[in-house]
Amino acid sequence: MMIKSFIMQVALIAGLLVPVHMAFATPTPIHPDLSIITAILVDLSANDLDGNSSRSATASLTASGATTSATVAGAAATGFPLTGTLAALGDGASILVSTSGSDLDALSSLTLHFLLEIRNLSTDKLFEIAFAVGFGLEAAAQGGDALAQASLGLTGPDANPLIDRFAGADSIYGPPADGVTESTSFLIRIDPGQTLTLTGALDVYGAVNFNGSAVATDSYGAVANADIRIVEVGSRAIPIPAPIALFAVAPLLAAFRRGIRQTGQ
Repeated sequence: MMIKSFIMQVALIAGLLVPVHMAFATPTPIHPDLSIITAILVDLSANDLDGNSSRSATASLTASGATTSATVAGAAATGFPLTGTLAALGDGASILVSTSGSDLDALSSLTLHFLLEIRNLSTDKLFEIAFAVGFGLEAAAQGGDALAQASLGLTGPDANPLIDRFAGADSIYGPPADGVTESTSFLIRIDPGQTLTLTGALDVYGAVNFNGSAVATDSYGAVANADIRIVEVGSRAIPIPAPIALFAVAPLLAAFRRGIRQTGQ
Protein backbone atom coordinates (compact mmCIF):
# COMPACT_ATOMS: atom_id res chain seq x y z
CA MET A 1 0.00 0.00 0.00
CA MET A 2 2.87 2.37 0.80
CA ILE A 3 4.47 1.84 -2.61
CA LYS A 4 1.18 2.29 -4.47
CA SER A 5 0.51 5.48 -2.53
CA PHE A 6 3.96 6.80 -3.40
CA ILE A 7 3.58 6.05 -7.13
CA MET A 8 0.16 7.71 -7.14
CA GLN A 9 1.75 10.76 -5.53
CA VAL A 10 4.34 10.94 -8.32
CA ALA A 11 1.58 10.67 -10.93
CA LEU A 12 -0.27 13.52 -9.22
CA ILE A 13 2.89 15.63 -9.28
CA ALA A 14 3.19 14.99 -13.02
CA GLY A 15 -0.33 16.30 -13.54
CA LEU A 16 0.26 19.41 -11.46
CA LEU A 17 3.48 20.29 -13.24
CA VAL A 18 2.07 20.64 -16.74
CA PRO A 19 3.14 24.17 -17.74
CA VAL A 20 0.58 26.73 -18.80
CA HIS A 21 1.56 28.49 -22.01
CA MET A 22 0.26 31.64 -23.61
CA ALA A 23 -2.69 30.98 -25.92
CA PHE A 24 -3.34 32.97 -29.09
CA ALA A 25 -6.91 32.76 -30.38
CA THR A 26 -5.73 33.45 -33.93
CA PRO A 27 -2.10 32.57 -34.68
CA THR A 28 -0.14 35.68 -35.64
CA PRO A 29 2.39 34.77 -38.36
CA ILE A 30 5.98 35.78 -37.87
CA HIS A 31 8.03 37.34 -40.67
CA PRO A 32 8.56 34.88 -43.59
CA ASP A 33 12.29 35.68 -43.62
CA LEU A 34 12.57 34.04 -40.19
CA SER A 35 12.73 30.23 -40.21
CA ILE A 36 12.59 28.33 -36.88
CA ILE A 37 12.88 24.58 -37.35
CA THR A 38 12.22 22.47 -34.25
CA ALA A 39 12.85 18.80 -33.48
CA ILE A 40 12.18 16.62 -30.43
CA LEU A 41 14.04 13.31 -30.31
CA VAL A 42 14.43 10.25 -28.08
CA ASP A 43 16.86 7.32 -28.08
CA LEU A 44 15.44 4.61 -25.85
CA SER A 45 18.52 2.41 -26.28
CA ALA A 46 20.52 5.03 -24.39
CA ASN A 47 18.23 4.77 -21.34
CA ASP A 48 17.58 2.19 -18.61
CA LEU A 49 14.43 0.27 -17.76
CA ASP A 50 15.07 -2.59 -15.33
CA GLY A 51 13.22 -4.36 -12.57
CA ASN A 52 9.90 -3.09 -11.23
CA SER A 53 10.08 0.32 -12.91
CA SER A 54 8.23 2.40 -15.47
CA ARG A 55 8.85 5.43 -17.66
CA SER A 56 6.73 7.60 -19.93
CA ALA A 57 6.80 10.82 -21.91
CA THR A 58 4.52 13.06 -23.91
CA ALA A 59 5.78 15.65 -26.36
CA SER A 60 3.78 18.09 -28.43
CA LEU A 61 4.80 20.56 -31.10
CA THR A 62 2.60 23.49 -32.13
CA ALA A 63 3.28 25.04 -35.54
CA SER A 64 0.99 27.75 -36.97
CA GLY A 65 -1.52 26.84 -34.27
CA ALA A 66 -1.69 23.12 -35.23
CA THR A 67 -0.37 20.57 -32.72
CA THR A 68 1.23 17.17 -33.30
CA SER A 69 2.27 14.77 -30.55
CA ALA A 70 4.57 11.87 -29.73
CA THR A 71 4.72 9.50 -26.75
CA VAL A 72 6.94 7.08 -24.85
CA ALA A 73 5.49 4.19 -22.86
CA GLY A 74 8.00 1.84 -21.30
CA ALA A 75 10.14 0.39 -24.09
CA ALA A 76 8.04 1.83 -26.95
CA ALA A 77 8.22 5.25 -28.59
CA THR A 78 5.61 6.56 -31.04
CA GLY A 79 5.78 9.64 -33.27
CA PHE A 80 9.48 10.47 -32.90
CA PRO A 81 11.30 12.39 -34.18
CA LEU A 82 8.74 15.14 -33.81
CA THR A 83 9.61 17.97 -36.21
CA GLY A 84 8.05 21.18 -37.49
CA THR A 85 8.60 24.83 -38.35
CA LEU A 86 7.47 27.44 -35.84
CA ALA A 87 5.78 30.15 -37.87
CA ALA A 88 3.44 32.07 -35.54
CA LEU A 89 3.35 33.66 -32.10
CA GLY A 90 2.38 31.02 -29.56
CA ASP A 91 4.10 28.24 -31.48
CA GLY A 92 6.42 26.04 -29.49
CA ALA A 93 7.07 22.72 -27.80
CA SER A 94 5.84 21.07 -24.62
CA ILE A 95 7.54 18.00 -23.11
CA LEU A 96 6.89 15.89 -20.01
CA VAL A 97 8.98 12.90 -18.92
CA SER A 98 8.52 10.76 -15.83
CA THR A 99 9.80 7.58 -14.24
CA SER A 100 9.16 5.58 -11.09
CA GLY A 101 10.25 2.31 -9.56
CA SER A 102 10.16 0.11 -6.47
CA ASP A 103 11.71 -3.08 -5.10
CA LEU A 104 15.36 -4.09 -4.98
CA ASP A 105 16.26 -4.11 -8.67
CA ALA A 106 14.43 -1.04 -9.97
CA LEU A 107 16.42 1.20 -12.30
CA SER A 108 15.08 3.55 -14.96
CA SER A 109 15.92 6.69 -16.92
CA LEU A 110 14.58 8.70 -19.82
CA THR A 111 15.95 11.68 -21.75
CA LEU A 112 14.23 13.70 -24.46
CA HIS A 113 16.36 16.02 -26.58
CA PHE A 114 15.11 19.05 -28.44
CA LEU A 115 16.61 21.68 -30.72
CA LEU A 116 15.70 24.95 -32.38
CA GLU A 117 17.47 25.95 -35.60
CA ILE A 118 16.84 29.63 -36.30
CA ARG A 119 17.65 31.04 -39.74
CA ASN A 120 17.51 34.67 -40.81
CA LEU A 121 16.84 34.50 -44.55
CA SER A 122 16.87 38.27 -44.93
CA THR A 123 19.82 40.26 -46.25
CA ASP A 124 18.87 43.52 -44.56
CA LYS A 125 16.84 42.73 -41.40
CA LEU A 126 17.91 41.94 -37.87
CA PHE A 127 15.40 39.90 -35.82
CA GLU A 128 14.90 39.66 -32.06
CA ILE A 129 12.86 36.67 -30.88
CA ALA A 130 11.43 36.51 -27.36
CA PHE A 131 10.82 33.02 -25.93
CA ALA A 132 8.85 32.23 -22.76
CA VAL A 133 9.68 29.07 -20.82
CA GLY A 134 7.79 27.38 -18.01
CA PHE A 135 9.16 24.24 -16.36
CA GLY A 136 8.87 22.00 -13.33
CA LEU A 137 11.14 19.35 -11.82
CA GLU A 138 10.27 16.93 -9.02
CA ALA A 139 12.20 14.06 -7.45
CA ALA A 140 11.30 11.84 -4.46
CA ALA A 141 12.93 8.77 -2.88
CA GLN A 142 11.98 6.70 0.13
CA GLY A 143 13.29 3.63 1.96
CA GLY A 144 16.75 2.41 2.87
CA ASP A 145 18.49 3.05 -0.45
CA ALA A 146 16.73 4.91 -3.26
CA LEU A 147 17.47 8.00 -5.30
CA ALA A 148 15.79 10.07 -7.99
CA GLN A 149 16.84 12.96 -10.24
CA ALA A 150 15.18 15.33 -12.71
CA SER A 151 16.89 17.99 -14.80
CA LEU A 152 16.43 20.52 -17.58
CA GLY A 153 19.19 22.03 -19.68
CA LEU A 154 18.91 24.58 -22.48
CA THR A 155 22.02 25.83 -24.24
CA GLY A 156 22.18 28.97 -26.37
CA PRO A 157 23.94 29.46 -29.71
CA ASP A 158 27.07 30.72 -27.94
CA ALA A 159 27.35 27.37 -26.06
CA ASN A 160 26.46 29.10 -22.78
CA PRO A 161 23.58 27.68 -20.71
CA LEU A 162 20.30 29.59 -20.86
CA ILE A 163 18.68 27.24 -18.33
CA ASP A 164 20.39 24.67 -16.10
CA ARG A 165 18.15 23.29 -13.34
CA PHE A 166 18.27 20.11 -11.27
CA ALA A 167 16.17 18.39 -8.59
CA GLY A 168 17.59 15.43 -6.67
CA ALA A 169 16.34 13.18 -3.87
CA ASP A 170 18.19 10.50 -1.89
CA SER A 171 16.72 8.35 0.86
CA ILE A 172 20.15 7.98 2.52
CA TYR A 173 21.81 11.37 2.24
CA GLY A 174 18.73 13.49 1.60
CA PRO A 175 16.70 15.35 0.86
CA PRO A 176 13.94 12.75 0.46
CA ALA A 177 12.12 15.10 -1.92
CA ASP A 178 13.16 18.05 -4.03
CA GLY A 179 11.51 20.23 -6.63
CA VAL A 180 11.52 23.47 -8.56
CA THR A 181 8.86 25.24 -10.60
CA GLU A 182 9.85 28.30 -12.56
CA SER A 183 8.99 30.53 -15.47
CA THR A 184 11.50 32.62 -17.35
CA SER A 185 12.19 34.19 -20.73
CA PHE A 186 15.11 34.93 -23.01
CA LEU A 187 15.84 36.92 -26.15
CA ILE A 188 17.64 35.68 -29.25
CA ARG A 189 19.12 38.21 -31.68
CA ILE A 190 19.94 37.01 -35.18
CA ASP A 191 21.69 39.04 -37.85
CA PRO A 192 20.94 38.96 -41.59
CA GLY A 193 21.97 35.66 -43.20
CA GLN A 194 22.84 34.09 -39.84
CA THR A 195 21.88 30.60 -38.57
CA LEU A 196 21.73 29.89 -34.83
CA THR A 197 21.05 26.61 -32.99
CA LEU A 198 19.67 26.09 -29.49
CA THR A 199 19.78 22.63 -27.90
CA GLY A 200 18.18 21.22 -24.77
CA ALA A 201 17.30 18.08 -22.84
CA LEU A 202 14.81 16.93 -20.22
CA ASP A 203 16.06 14.03 -18.12
CA VAL A 204 14.75 11.80 -15.33
CA TYR A 205 16.58 9.01 -13.50
CA GLY A 206 15.88 6.72 -10.56
CA ALA A 207 17.45 3.72 -8.85
CA VAL A 208 16.95 1.42 -5.88
CA ASN A 209 19.87 -0.31 -4.16
CA PHE A 210 22.35 2.21 -5.53
CA ASN A 211 24.56 1.78 -2.46
CA GLY A 212 23.76 -1.88 -1.82
CA SER A 213 21.60 -1.34 1.26
CA ALA A 214 18.04 -1.37 -0.10
CA VAL A 215 14.97 -3.17 1.18
CA ALA A 216 11.98 -4.41 -0.83
CA THR A 217 9.82 -1.42 0.07
CA ASP A 218 12.21 1.19 -1.36
CA SER A 219 10.80 3.35 -4.15
CA TYR A 220 11.47 6.48 -6.22
CA GLY A 221 9.79 8.83 -8.65
CA ALA A 222 10.93 11.69 -10.89
CA VAL A 223 9.09 14.07 -13.20
CA ALA A 224 10.40 16.82 -15.50
CA ASN A 225 8.53 19.00 -17.93
CA ALA A 226 9.04 22.16 -19.91
CA ASP A 227 7.11 24.39 -22.26
CA ILE A 228 8.86 26.83 -24.62
CA ARG A 229 6.95 29.34 -26.81
CA ILE A 230 7.59 32.23 -29.15
CA VAL A 231 5.86 35.22 -27.59
CA GLU A 232 7.20 38.17 -29.59
CA VAL A 233 9.27 38.89 -32.70
CA GLY A 234 10.74 42.27 -33.58
CA SER A 235 12.84 43.38 -36.51
CA ARG A 236 14.71 46.39 -37.78
CA ALA A 237 16.38 47.20 -41.05
CA ILE A 238 20.16 47.07 -41.32
CA PRO A 239 21.31 49.76 -43.79
CA ILE A 240 23.50 48.46 -46.58
CA PRO A 241 26.45 50.83 -47.22
CA ALA A 242 25.94 52.69 -50.50
CA PRO A 243 28.67 52.12 -53.12
CA ILE A 244 31.01 55.04 -53.75
CA ALA A 245 30.31 56.44 -57.21
CA LEU A 246 33.23 56.54 -59.66
CA PHE A 247 32.88 60.28 -60.26
CA ALA A 248 33.38 60.84 -56.51
CA VAL A 249 36.51 58.68 -56.38
CA ALA A 250 38.24 60.17 -59.45
CA PRO A 251 39.12 63.60 -57.92
CA LEU A 252 40.55 61.86 -54.83
CA LEU A 253 42.78 59.65 -56.98
CA ALA A 254 43.96 62.66 -59.02
CA ALA A 255 44.86 64.60 -55.87
CA PHE A 256 46.67 61.55 -54.49
CA ARG A 257 48.75 61.20 -57.66
CA ARG A 258 49.64 64.92 -57.65
CA GLY A 259 50.82 64.57 -54.07
CA ILE A 260 53.10 61.67 -55.01
CA ARG A 261 54.64 63.55 -57.93
CA GLN A 262 55.30 66.63 -55.80
CA THR A 263 56.94 64.49 -53.11
CA GLY A 264 59.21 62.88 -55.68
CA GLN A 265 60.46 66.21 -57.08
